[in-house]
Amino acid sequence: MDWTRHRIANTGTDDLIVIEVQFGQLLSEDDIVRFDDIYGRGELNDA
Repeated sequence: MDWTRHRIANTGTDDLIVIEVQFGQLLSEDDIVRFDDIYGRGELNDA
């Protein structure tokens, strides 16, 4: 499976609401790879 780096940013003045939907037999966040995180959440990857 090919992965694409992405980031969500609210550039407006209204509140941003993000709804995340997962599907499948395994519902997990173990596949998250952080490359840059200004909030200090977990280890960063160099890839």
